[in-house]
Amino acid sequence: MTASATETSSVYARPELLQVAETVARDKGIEKDEVLEAMEQAIQKAGRSKYGHEHDIRATIDRTSGEISLARYIEVTDEIENDVTQLTL
Repeated sequence: MTASATETSSVYARPELLQVAETVARDKGIEKDEVLEAMEQAIQKAGRSKYGHEHDIRATIDRTSGEISLARYIEVTDEIENDVTQLTL
């Protein structure tokens, strides 16, 4: 059995990110969602730099509130091959 689980999660309200994304999108002539996706990737990269590149860290920005969620995912498995990224039930 293999599954994915969230180990830890942090949420930060940043409504100004939506304004920045909209301004950049308008100035550069690209979709706002593309700007938000790039921001999410940058936040993920910063999280991996801080907590370790071996971790599956994912960031999402809520498209209506600007809330940033940062979570570390781990794999639930029957047999552990990597103590950092996996655990058993």
